[in-house]
Amino acid sequence: MKKQSSKLISLILAIFMLITAFSGCGSNTSADTGNTAKASAAEASGAQEEQEPVTLQYWYQGTDKATQVEMEEYVKAFEEKNPGIKVEATGMSPVISEQETKLNAAVLSGTYPDVIHIVLAEVGTRGSLNDFEPLDSYIEKWADKDDIFESAYEMGKYAGKQVAIGCAPNPNIFVYRKDLFREAGLDPEKPPKTWKELEAVVDKLTKKDNKGNVIQAGFDLPSVDSSLVFTEPFMRSNGSMIIDEQNLKPSFTDKGAIEALQFLGDLAAKKDYIAHDQQKGDEKPFMNKKSAIGNIGVNQVAQFKENNPDLADQLGYLTMFSNDDKPAVGFCGYQLYAMGETSGHKEEAWKLMQYMLSKEIIQDRSVKKLFPPIRKSLEEDYIQKDPALNSVVMEYVKNGKGKATVPWISVYNKYVSNSYEVVINQKGSAEKALKDAEIALLKEISK
Repeated sequence: MKKQSSKLISLILAIFMLITAFSGCGSNTSADTGNTAKASAAEASGAQEEQEPVTLQYWYQGTDKATQVEMEEYVKAFEEKNPGIKVEATGMSPVISEQETKLNAAVLSGTYPDVIHIVLAEVGTRGSLNDFEPLDSYIEKWADKDDIFESAYEMGKYAGKQVAIGCAPNPNIFVYRKDLFREAGLDPEKPPKTWKELEAVVDKLTKKDNKGNVIQAGFDLPSVDSSLVFTEPFMRSNGSMIIDEQNLKPSFTDKGAIEALQFLGDLAAKKDYIAHDQQKGDEKPFMNKKSAIGNIGVNQVAQFKENNPDLADQLGYLTMFSNDDKPAVGFCGYQLYAMGETSGHKEEAWKLMQYMLSKEIIQDRSVKKLFPPIRKSLEEDYIQKDPALNSVVMEYVKNGKGKATVPWISVYNKYVSNSYEVVINQKGSAEKALKDAEIALLKEISK
């Protein structure tokens, strides 16, 4: 009996221990499962955070509706190709002073854009403030770098550093009326190519009334050239550097600049021109059919053809006039892309810049905005659309020069444009006028 009781007790104890063991295993498994679930949730949360899109601030030139729609289309296409990046695009006023105010406020508030579409003057004014991220290391790894014209890189340099890349060239080209050449007894297929040839045809192309007033100018010689886009090509084509951009020093009192300005003054002395402001396109005599040779932008060529369809086939196009076999250098302004130095998303910003400089976008803007292409692979197609015009335009793009990228460019414009007016109006020599301008410039920028 005792043996049976002992066996019963042992059996009960064994069952109890077995139940306890299974219970313990169940408890531990539950805890482990809970911990695993928590870890998985944390990992999922981390992955979700990593996948949240980066938002870039992109500021572009223009506030008009057409430009806004255009940029919205580009941004949408970019976001579709880059799902991890969102872009907030904001248009800027085309007035430079208003842009400066906006950019200064952005610096103070820490809201400077990641990518910014700038004009050439801002390479110097904002580059001197270290607003822009140097792009050399990005360009070095860029697969498309060799497809970009060298001028697009050169225009984006400040003090030797690559701080922007040109995206939209804006050359001023010389245009002439073939029909007026014929009327003057000149061969329209042999237009002037040098300073001497230009001087020789101006008188023949000029018409005056019986009181001596010019009713048809032989050549558009502006009475006001506040930005010097007309004057500078003559100086550069005579060997002047105008401004030493590497060392940030004026260089417009050299022989080349003085001779060029005096040449324009001597042309003005013939009184074969109609006074006008170079900056006001609608006022230019050529645009109003009152001049045989004009200096206008590519958009103005299109405007002239639209306004005067009967004269569209009477237009001829000239590269910059040379002097004494020196290389001719026309004017070519630029719009450019830069990266904000304070951007917290530089790799993503560079992706956006690459997209805006892609063949697809450059081609599209060439069609819509008439900007010449900056890509070598697009040159032939561009020229074929209008060989006579576009072959000349591309010469300005490849070999032209825009405004110097120095922080005091507006001060330079102020004093040297005044020198231009002194000489054009026969109130002083080019040498004295330019030396006076240099003294005034150095005095102001040294304050």
